Amino acid sequence: MINDVSGLAAGKKMLSVINQYKASYCLMHTQGQPRTMQKNPNYFDVLAELLEYFNIRITLCLKHNVPLNRILLDPGIGFGKLIDHNLDLLRFMAVFQKIGCLILQGSSNKAFIGKLLDQEVDNRLFGTITTQALGLINGGTVFRVHEVKENKDALKMAAGYLDI
Repeated sequence: MINDVSGLAAGKKMLSVINQYKASYCLMHTQGQPRTMQKNPNYFDVLAELLEYFNIRITLCLKHNVPLNRILLDPGIGFGKLIDHNLDLLRFMAVFQKIGCLILQGSSNKAFIGKLLDQEVDNRLFGTITTQALGLINGGTVFRVHEVKENKDALKMAAGYLDI
C-alpha cells in the first residue's frame, strides 16, 4: 500500500507508481504543509470541501486505471484541521461512503484529543478509544491505532452495538 499524505501532489507520477506495483493507495487530505498546517486551518464547510477534494482525485485515479477497490480515503484527522473540523469529520464520516472506497480513521492519540481532555499524548487512550468507536458508528471502516488490543475491544463493542 502506498500511503500518500500529499494527496496526489505528485500527480501522474504517483499514479504511475501505484499502477506499476498494482498497489493499494491511501489518499489523504491535508491543508497546508506539515510545518504550518496547524497555524490557521480554514474551511467554509470542511465536509463539502473534503468531498470535492476526494471526488477530483478519485476521478483522476479512475482515469489512470486505479480502481475504487484499491483506494482508501483518509480525511486526515488532525492534519490541517481544528478541533471542530476533526469532530465534524468524526460525526459525519459516512458522507464519504458514497464515493465507494474504504474510509480510514486515524485519530489515535491526536492533539485534538489532548486539547479536549487536557491530556498529554501518553494519557489519550480513553479519548482515542472513544473516537474509534464513534468512527465505526459513523462510517469509518479502517482504523489506524497505537494501542491495538484496547482499540480492538472498543471496536468490537461498537460493532456489537451496530449488530455488524
